[in-house]
Amino acid sequence: MAFREISDAEWTAVAARFGQPVDVVKKQLGAVAAAGGAAAAAGHGTFAVTPNAQDTRCKDIDFDIKIFHVKGKACFTPGSNWNLTIDLTTYLAGIEISRVVYTFSPTNTSVCYHYDVLIGSLDVCFGVRGNICLYTSGKACAFGSCTSWDETLVCFG
Repeated sequence: MAFREISDAEWTAVAARFGQPVDVVKKQLGAVAAAGGAAAAAGHGTFAVTPNAQDTRCKDIDFDIKIFHVKGKACFTPGSNWNLTIDLTTYLAGIEISRVVYTFSPTNTSVCYHYDVLIGSLDVCFGVRGNICLYTSGKACAFGSCTSWDETLVCFG
């Protein structure tokens, strides 16, 4: 994918959003674009959930969706007024797009986000359903190809 059609103003805005210099963003997104065919065809990889070494109430979360990578943790506090807090960071080409810290409760069970980054977009939702199960769903697009998912990550109840 060539970046000739992207204006300097667009590059500046994306670089500011990533908190990186324009040349760094161009280089890293260029590397993703060079591998674009494989990334676009990949869809999504494994949704990995592992115990957190520092806190037994928490699980580490790690997954790839097309050109995006999501990593962080989910921590559960039991009780009648339970809460489940996620602390997740989304990356593109090693650049942090967003860090989300959000707490779910019996009356607050889902949240969704949208990211648009020149070569792709990500609509991602996280929530709690069933027996206090953390799920993710959404749609990721890159290089004209999209994939959707709806995955239960881990159950705490």
